[in-house]
Amino acid sequence: MSAAAMLLLAGCGGAENGPVIGAPAQAAPSAPGASASLTLAVLQQQLSSQLSAAGQTGSDPEFAQFTSEVDALLNDQSLLASERISGLQQLGSTEASKLEGELSNLIGQVESDSALTSEQRFDIEEVIRSVDDELQALSAKIAADSLADVLRSDVLNVDSSTLVDAVVEPVVHIAIGAGDLLSEADLMSGQVQNLSDQISPTATNQQTESGLVSSIQADIAAMNATGSSVFTQVLEITPAGYPGNQATLNTLKADVTNADNGAAASGRNDVSQLQTCLTDDKTTQSC
Repeated sequence: MSAAAMLLLAGCGGAENGPVIGAPAQAAPSAPGASASLTLAVLQQQLSSQLSAAGQTGSDPEFAQFTSEVDALLNDQSLLASERISGLQQLGSTEASKLEGELSNLIGQVESDSALTSEQRFDIEEVIRSVDDELQALSAKIAADSLADVLRSDVLNVDSSTLVDAVVEPVVHIAIGAGDLLSEADLMSGQVQNLSDQISPTATNQQTESGLVSSIQADIAAMNATGSSVFTQVLEITPAGYPGNQATLNTLKADVTNADNGAAASGRNDVSQLQTCLTDDKTTQSC
């Protein structure tokens, strides 16, 4: 008997009932809005972190190894048929539990991002909940399977049909990033309104300041357009469309990246410049 099979059988004296996968937490009913402590710099950092996380996902390098483990157990002739069934059920249970942990981590990231509205949180978590539901259904089926070939298919489907690593994780990270971009646009809009109210028609830098306000407003419009479009589109990407939807996923990630490096960066710089000009007005110094 192989060492891997012995380890597997040590944890399963008989057929398990399958993993019990907890449903992700529901979004709070009241809209949290952006925290008062959020700044443009903080939002930019949050957005960059989500884009970085999305760039580290999009594939499942462990699936081939998992498939090999399943087939090795299935073909281990030193085991009784009932032992192979139990071993396969244990493998499926362990894999489902691992993926449930990843989904729980994603829920935690959604809940901890104070820039997201309750509606955005609910929409993102709905994607996670749908995958969680599928995992629970597969777990129940695996626990009831009695034919090795059927069980093999169901165990492999824990990975191949949910695609938590290849699809769900990047979708969630990009959606959070789009939400952060929208929150940054909203915060920037409030700041530019406050700053524009301070512009005096007789100020030394009035013309420059008015130009900066117009530029910031254009940047805000671009950020809102990109954030809204990406948020809607990325949540429509499902594991069922894999791998054909990977090009779309990469494009949406690039759209948010370009907005962060383009309109958002320009807006942040112009807000800072506008603040400088308003300060210079007090000394009649040109900015």
